[in-house]
Amino acid sequence: MISMSSEFTVTFWGTRGSIATPGFRFNCYGGNTTCVEMMAGDTRLIFDAGTGIRDLGNKLLSQAQQRAHFSIFFSHTHWDHIQGFPFFTPAYIPNFQIDIYGMRNNAESVQEMLQGQMQQAYFPVPFEAMQAQINFHELTGPIQIDQATIHAFGGGHHPGGSTLYRVEFGGRSAVFCTDCELDLMLERDPGDRFPLPAGAPRTFPSDLLEFIRGTDVLIVDCQYTDELYAQRINWGHGSLSTVVALAAQSGARRTFLTHHDPESDDDVVAELVESAAQLLSIAQPSVTVHGAREGMTVTVGD
Repeated sequence: MISMSSEFTVTFWGTRGSIATPGFRFNCYGGNTTCVEMMAGDTRLIFDAGTGIRDLGNKLLSQAQQRAHFSIFFSHTHWDHIQGFPFFTPAYIPNFQIDIYGMRNNAESVQEMLQGQMQQAYFPVPFEAMQAQINFHELTGPIQIDQATIHAFGGGHHPGGSTLYRVEFGGRSAVFCTDCELDLMLERDPGDRFPLPAGAPRTFPSDLLEFIRGTDVLIVDCQYTDELYAQRINWGHGSLSTVVALAAQSGARRTFLTHHDPESDDDVVAELVESAAQLLSIAQPSVTVHGAREGMTVTVGD
């Protein structure tokens, strides 16, 4: 399908990390786990299938006509990124076509992991009940879907591995970088203190910087303050100072912090975003930073 629209948008359907967090204290930024929708013209690209994908599925049903086709890309297959898939109603509808992409970060493929969580011991409805045309693809390089090009970076530091994605469309780009422990990807000398102090220079791998360089929208895991990160090393998530350094050095135009910690209510997330804004105003004033909010839609390239 050749896109007739030139609009490029990102919608956040789930911004929470680790486990869904219902409750009034999380109303502003949202409690559903990770799910991001990108519309590259008329081409729909979905990133991860946390609990947020349920509401997205309901929207797609209300919009569907004779046939709908879209693609889902998985960063990895931990529970909070796949647990919404059994509740994704379009997967049960015959007139939907769903292409699913991912890298093999574990011994099992994305297909095996999605099917496994729907075994009877875990879920009452088997994967075989899904009547949509579902096609699985193992990523080995860039792919083209209509007029959108999707690049994958398989070097995200996370237990079991994670994949970053960059979508390019109409001269604009958006990067999806979740569940990536950037501190453990830094180039360091043997005698360097770890974690690095807040104001210490940070040197990222050149291939990571090039992957993100100049993107219009950077969606990045910033689950921890620096203080909390010191207690969560090897958990696979981003820390404030290192995320800010990545945004500044890569020249991302707009940065959206996501994968909010389940213990961080709206006030805590707002404070984290404000701290990031203050740091970026010094490190790279041209980069703006925002807290990703469930239901938020942003236009790429604005």
